Amino acid sequence: MHMLLTSVWAFSQEVISGTIHSDEGEGLYTAEVSLFTLNTTEPGKPKAFHSGTVTDLNGRFKLTYDGNFPVLLEITYTGFRKKQLTLTSASVDLDIELEREYYSLPGELVITATRVEDDAPVVHTNLDAEEIAGMNTGKDVPYVVSQTPSVVSSSDAGAGVGYTAMRIRGIDQANINVTINGIALNDPESQGVYWVDVPDLSTSLSSIQIQRGVGSSTNGPAAFGASMNMVTEAHSYDTSFNVGMAWGSFNTLRANAEFSSGLRGKHWTFYGRLSTIKSDGYVDRASTKLMSYYISTGYENKKTAIQLLFFGGREETYQAWYGVDSLTLATDRTLNFAGAKYAADGSVTGYHNNEIDHYDQDHIQIHLNQQLNNKWKIQAALHGTYGRGYFEQYMQGAPLDIYGSPGEFGDTSVKTADVVIRPWLDNTYLGSTFNTAYRSGGLNAMEIDIGGAANTYFGRHFGRLMWTSLTDGADMNKEFYRNLGLKNDMNVYFKARKYIGHFIPFLDVQYRVVRYGVHGTDDYFGQLDLDRSYHFFNPKAGLTYRKDDVNQFYYTIGLSNREPSRSDLLYSDNFSAGHEVLLDHELGYRHQGRKNQYNANLYYMNYRDQLVPTGALNDVGVAIRQNIGRSFRTGIELAADIYIYRSTVKNGSNSSLKWKPNLTCSMNRNLAFNKLGADGSYKVTETVIALSPQLIANNALVLDPNFKFMQMKFSLFSTIISKQYLDNNELDSRSLKAYQVHDLRLDLPLTITRQYPANWWITVYNILDAKYESFGYVYGTTPYYFPQAGRHFMTGLSLNF
Repeated sequence: MHMLLTSVWAFSQEVISGTIHSDEGEGLYTAEVSLFTLNTTEPGKPKAFHSGTVTDLNGRFKLTYDGNFPVLLEITYTGFRKKQLTLTSASVDLDIELEREYYSLPGELVITATRVEDDAPVVHTNLDAEEIAGMNTGKDVPYVVSQTPSVVSSSDAGAGVGYTAMRIRGIDQANINVTINGIALNDPESQGVYWVDVPDLSTSLSSIQIQRGVGSSTNGPAAFGASMNMVTEAHSYDTSFNVGMAWGSFNTLRANAEFSSGLRGKHWTFYGRLSTIKSDGYVDRASTKLMSYYISTGYENKKTAIQLLFFGGREETYQAWYGVDSLTLATDRTLNFAGAKYAADGSVTGYHNNEIDHYDQDHIQIHLNQQLNNKWKIQAALHGTYGRGYFEQYMQGAPLDIYGSPGEFGDTSVKTADVVIRPWLDNTYLGSTFNTAYRSGGLNAMEIDIGGAANTYFGRHFGRLMWTSLTDGADMNKEFYRNLGLKNDMNVYFKARKYIGHFIPFLDVQYRVVRYGVHGTDDYFGQLDLDRSYHFFNPKAGLTYRKDDVNQFYYTIGLSNREPSRSDLLYSDNFSAGHEVLLDHELGYRHQGRKNQYNANLYYMNYRDQLVPTGALNDVGVAIRQNIGRSFRTGIELAADIYIYRSTVKNGSNSSLKWKPNLTCSMNRNLAFNKLGADGSYKVTETVIALSPQLIANNALVLDPNFKFMQMKFSLFSTIISKQYLDNNELDSRSLKAYQVHDLRLDLPLTITRQYPANWWITVYNILDAKYESFGYVYGTTPYYFPQAGRHFMTGLSLNF
């Protein structure tokens, strides 16, 4: 009987096989082939994924199917048009030709220039539009990517709105290269990314790729441990209008509206978004008022695509970058010292009501993609960013000689007074990028990219004295310092990959020239006359071994050089901060099945003159860093994407339980640090690098039961971070305690009408109400902490028309 049943089962397996090739007859290696079941009784119901595979070196594929026909066969391959075939019966030796995509949407070639393919020897994580939307509740990008490996996110205001930041492998944001459509988003002087200047950016993103390690050559400051490449919404061929509203704890409100014209006149598309976000913040008075916009128009024909983008935002936040000391943390963890007015006995008598940070930033990008023939494409872009704003600061007992001559303030015998100042930054960033891409298909496919960028930056820094206690409250608006930072940044790169049987060697070489100068006066440093030039050669090489269609082994070695930031130079002895050097090794294994994916990666990052945080902050809340000689970061990263359960239900869609865990275990060491001992003496020894946890773990469980009467999705997200030291002296009294946070989200699609779907969602953050701090610093010998919100929530409704 057993043999009979086995024979019947084997007989019921239908075979679908064939060859995928280009119009030149080349077999397409790794083309994706997906099989979907169709609901013939309810045509309005969606198709359901059944199984899939990728083609072998000769473009061959084979699938088995044990269900009812007809089925839909879908084939996708980069650079070619997607093809769909409806099969009414089993089909063997199908001959399928794909048509080349002669034009490309602007995002596609940007991805080619700045990203790596799935089989590249670079450890990376991709987030598509659906995954971004599932984490996008109005919090900034660091929280959207917080579930990816090795990431730690933090918020000054404690609830993810306002000033936020992230670290990857313990590496701060100033050493993470961030691009948007291939254009650097890092501020050229500070090298950081201020997400508050582009609020609600996630709503207009179609994908994100995070590369860990030195990654692939890109534009802007070199990746010194990680890079993030973001691509905004591409052209849509469908007309749509979307409205979103959200509300949550701490009086947080978000509203946005999106419009897409679809294809007009066969060539033109238009897209726009407006957003506003407001929040009181978890920390006292850490209020935030944000506005942002995104507008794009595009033209395309058979071989040409042009896109014009405008985006930017305005932020006004009450300052929350001071943190709290350990005593206050225990008694009043939400206390905010910013703007405090003190009596003679040290008690707080009130707060300056305008202790705010106010900044506007506008971006323009023009992208041209041109298909030269079936193997060559070129891409060029022009970009410009204009930012301007200030922060207002109230100070008691400030020395008047900084702001002018004593006679200007009345009594010449008085040396100090209470003052209100506004340090301003008015900056312009202009540049261009280009990339020439060659792609050949077939058994011996080859990819070549030749590109580069040229950028210039003007940073106008000046301060205005608005008021003093000696001038009877009269507004002064007196300028008391001004300096100009000028930075020119140019690079060229060459990248190549070659398919040689099961092996794919990879080469990436970049040459970069940076010139930076600061000239003028400064309220803290006096006269500035600083010029620096850097010439960097950044080579990378690697090898991927594809054992079969789903299993890969890879190794890469890369060298990266990075210049110090403005703050690094100014706060170092005699402006002596040097550039950093990193030699990075990455060794890993990938399993890329259609249902389950796994990645194990070993890394060893060997630094020379790494700039690490001392634990202190400067006068605008930026971490002060110093060169530390020899240091290293090493660890293992494990990540998986597993379907515990997946099946097709009667309504023609999928029901599933998905598990996405990842774990990073690491060692981060200064090898010769001048450590402060308990007796007050210093000793050169090995210490743990500040703000570098040994363990970072994330866990996501996504249940999509897809009931017949209702569709919904439950997501449980968990994060565990081990202890972190606030400076490099390895003192428990200057550390962040280990913490774990769990969030729960429910998505509930609503069918208002068949034509106009809607979605309601609610996320409860920190459901166990953990009291924790994700960031801090040391001022003198006193540690300060940034407390994060306990249990809180956001809920929202999106309508699609």
